[in-house]
Amino acid sequence: MVDVLLIDVSGINQKRIGEPNGISYICSYLRKDGYNVRIIEPSVNGDSCESVISEIIELNPRVLGLSISQDKDVYHSKLIIDKIKEKKVNCRIVIGGHSASIAIYNEDPYYYELLKKVDCAIIGDGEIIFSKVVKCIDDSQDFKDIGGLAFWEDGIKINKNCDYCHNLDSLPFQSRDVYEQLMEKYKFPITASMVSSRGCYHNICTFCSISSYSKMIGQKVRYRSIENIISEIKMLKEKYNVEEIIFDDDNFIAPGEFVYYPIGDYFSHRVDNKYYWHFFKE
Repeated sequence: MVDVLLIDVSGINQKRIGEPNGISYICSYLRKDGYNVRIIEPSVNGDSCESVISEIIELNPRVLGLSISQDKDVYHSKLIIDKIKEKKVNCRIVIGGHSASIAIYNEDPYYYELLKKVDCAIIGDGEIIFSKVVKCIDDSQDFKDIGGLAFWEDGIKINKNCDYCHNLDSLPFQSRDVYEQLMEKYKFPITASMVSSRGCYHNICTFCSISSYSKMIGQKVRYRSIENIISEIKMLKEKYNVEEIIFDDDNFIAPGEFVYYPIGDYFSHRVDNKYYWHFFKE
């Protein structure tokens, strides 16, 4: 039995090379608190929903976390929950993720049926809130007063007041469980994923969900320090011999070139001029 099992639902029936940053951060945060945590990333091998369900039954977690990053993940999430309950898997179920957070916060009826099936949903950043939920479960305490949670109780109930992590440097580096699985599969160092900031300094684009997410949690943009980012890059190089990194930020290029030039200058001089890095910008 594992304490917590985290699943990237969007990876079901997909085959791709990539890391689930959100649940990887939650995993490392929970491990810091002493919990036995496992991650299932179905896209490593293109696993089906049935395969994921079988693995859940085998691991028999005390707490199951489902990350919902797209609305299409709702179907597979409901199927997973129904099947494991049918098989009498006795675990508490927590959902979260980008799409689930925004939709539930805005009381989207599409998510009503799913919310009725779970113990709670995390709205926004999950590290601190998920840890509080697991500790309450351990202590047999009610967790429904925790800020940043939503649940179904004769309708949607949302605890909107929550102190999310302001200092990103205080978080442990994201776990590399999925990266190690991918290395084992492909037998060579692959592109690693990192996040150097959360949110966007613009925060006004009506077409972009990042703006909705930031306003929902009452945050605009938060940055890691240059020293903290470089420390993680050095760890990736030394431990995994990583030569390519994707910065999967909401908006990597900020006013004043916050990250781009300091990191580029550092590694152009210190890693034998053999380092490649890319960024995604919403």
